[in-house]
Amino acid sequence: MRVSFAPQALEDLVATIEYIARDNPVAAASLGDRVFEMVDRLAEGGLDASMGRSMFSARESGYGVGRSHH
Repeated sequence: MRVSFAPQALEDLVATIEYIARDNPVAAASLGDRVFEMVDRLAEGGLDASMGRSMFSARESGYGVGRSHH
């Protein structure tokens, strides 16, 4: 399957990664890597919806509400 980003979606992703990188470059790089890994897996047909939710869970990543990363 071919997967592509809508132009606005890619702009939003880049802006989000840049925003996170101001305070935490490692987390920003990790997020970018994870997004593109998931897109690759989707294109290969090896991704189901439950796996996507699990990979991006705020609780698992440590970026839940009320937690500060300064």
